Amino acid sequence: MKQTLILTSFILLVVACQKKEQGINSNQPKFDLDKFEQNIKTTYGPQAVGYSYTIAIGDKIMRFGAAGKATRSDGDVPYTIETRQEIFSVTKFMTAIAVFKMLQMKGISPDAYIHNYLPNSWTIHPSLMQISFRRLLSHNSGFAKNDRDYASLKQMMNMAQGDTTRTYNNANFALCRILLPYMKYGKGYFAAAEMNNTLESATALEFREIIRDLVLQPSNIAHWEKIDFRNWNHQGLNNYAYTLFYRWNSNMSPVPNSDDVLIAGSRGLVMSTYEIAQVMIAFENNQLVPEQTKQLMKIAGCGFDGVNGFGGAKGRYFWKNGGGPGGPGPGGECIIMSFPNSVYVSINSNSNVDDNAQHVASPTKLAQAYDNAW
Repeated sequence: MKQTLILTSFILLVVACQKKEQGINSNQPKFDLDKFEQNIKTTYGPQAVGYSYTIAIGDKIMRFGAAGKATRSDGDVPYTIETRQEIFSVTKFMTAIAVFKMLQMKGISPDAYIHNYLPNSWTIHPSLMQISFRRLLSHNSGFAKNDRDYASLKQMMNMAQGDTTRTYNNANFALCRILLPYMKYGKGYFAAAEMNNTLESATALEFREIIRDLVLQPSNIAHWEKIDFRNWNHQGLNNYAYTLFYRWNSNMSPVPNSDDVLIAGSRGLVMSTYEIAQVMIAFENNQLVPEQTKQLMKIAGCGFDGVNGFGGAKGRYFWKNGGGPGGPGPGGECIIMSFPNSVYVSINSNSNVDDNAQHVASPTKLAQAYDNAW
């Protein structure tokens, strides 16, 4: 008995010493969520008319906030965490998820050719017959046009292919507005719409439902069935003070959001950063597409900017940004970014700095805010 007590005491002493030793040697930098949040506020707040941010870690939203004005009219409406604005090209992230999820549901390979899922009434140029979904969503299509509307997309598919090296093109994702409904239903389903010249609206409305059903609802967003490619509010108010877009530190008149239902796919979704972060959580935790598909999307740059992200101080960072409405004048910016330690961030702003500079949309600025939080 005495020997047993001595042995037990010795083991406890060793364990205590090990724990103490581990504590002494645990000098590795740790991620500081408080500091990261403050870095975001310091980086974006001073040069934004209005903005919001949401930070998630793992499968939970940990921090969120907002500041500034959603509109400087109507009594200066504050920009809050519930404020929604167009997220511009961050829409591509959602579109890519929907396409890959539909491919999986239908048993279609990412390397299947897209021409099999386009209207019979379209003439496909022979040089475009071997464009796959993977090449389309990684911006390797070589399309000769970059417009978003139905007529332009139809014309584009009958034009010779150009350079197929990765070239950012909005038409790649706008075409998904046609592809996804055809993937879901098949060509016969839209025969009457082709005959009646109503295919533009028929596919656009169906595309909206697909995004809601395949991406937004499984992300557990409260008002997923109302999210739209134009201004919307969950309260059903006709006089709702929607976000306006401004030029930072300028007296230029603000501009309202546009109705992008008929040109959706590459842009147009109107969401809050909290709602976007919910999609990011679902995506990163393999609730929308399997792990293998998630990695394919990241490595090939499908729905993300850059191929395989970029090398940051702590590993690979994956991002997608957006800005608009386009051209000189007032605008907005947004960005999402995923970091190696399962930290996911979404930031929206209803203002831009000038025509050529990126503020909120700059991946370098957000990466620096993260790196400086260690």
